[in-house]
Amino acid sequence: ENKPQFSWSISGILTFLLGHVRYWEYGKITHTGIMLANSPHLVQEIADIYQTKAFFVSTNTIQARQIAPFIAKEITDTCTLLFCGRVVKDKGIEELIEALGILNRQKSIHFKLQIIGNVNSVYKVHLAQLATKAEVSDAIEWVGFVPFGAMLLAYYRQADIMVLPSYHEGFPHSIWEAGICSTPVLVTKVGGIPGLMDDALVTFIIPKSAEDIVEKIGFLLQNPAIRLEKVTQLYHCAGNYTVETGVQKLADLLKHETTA
Repeated sequence: ENKPQFSWSISGILTFLLGHVRYWEYGKITHTGIMLANSPHLVQEIADIYQTKAFFVSTNTIQARQIAPFIAKEITDTCTLLFCGRVVKDKGIEELIEALGILNRQKSIHFKLQIIGNVNSVYKVHLAQLATKAEVSDAIEWVGFVPFGAMLLAYYRQADIMVLPSYHEGFPHSIWEAGICSTPVLVTKVGGIPGLMDDALVTFIIPKSAEDIVEKIGFLLQNPAIRLEKVTQLYHCAGNYTVETGVQKLADLLKHETTA
C-alpha cells in the first residue's frame, strides 16, 4: 500500500504517525528475516522501498475440496450484488450504495445488494440514511459477519456480481472466494490487486466513483459473453491458489532459503 497521506485531524495524525512507525519496523525486519508478500505487486514495492528481496506466497483460505463445479450464471429480472469485507468508508461502501440507487432508477432490471461484514452501529445509521436518500433501503440486506466456510461460500454462489470498490487494499481473499463460486468481480485497481489480477480476470472500477460502478455493471450485463469469459478465467486462476498450493510453495521456499 502507499504511505498514508497527512491530514489535520486526530485520526489523520494517528494514521500518519503509526504508518511511519510501521514502515520503520518493516525496515528493521527486512534485514533480519525472510520477507513474504501475498501479491507480486507488494514484492516489488518491498524491493523499491527497502532495497531487499521478498517472495510471493499466496494467503488464501480456500481448500481444494471447497471448489465447486463451475456454473454459468444467467441474469434476468434481478441482479444480486454482493459486498464482503469490513463495512467502512475506505471500502467504498458509500459509493456502492449510491450506485445501487442509480441502477434501480434506470428500471431496466431490479438490483439488490447483500452486505456481508461487521459494521459499527453509528456508521450503519449513516449508511441507512444514505440508502434512504438513494431510495434503496428495501433493496439492501445487512447480513452481518459470516465466518469463512460453507455459509459464506453459499452467499457468493447466489450472488450475480461481487463488488469491492476499496480505496486501498493488500490483496483481499474475497476475490478468490468469488472466483471459486463462479461470481464475476468488480474491483478497484489498488494495492496488491493488480499484481495478481488483470482485465482478463476481473473488471476494474475507478475508486470513489459511483458512476463508474454503474457503468461497469452495465457493461457486464450487456456483454454476457465477456462476463462469462472473465469469470471462467478467474475460476481457473483461483483454483491455482488454494491452501494446499500455498503451503507447499511456502515449505519449498523456506527449505531453499534456509539451506542456501
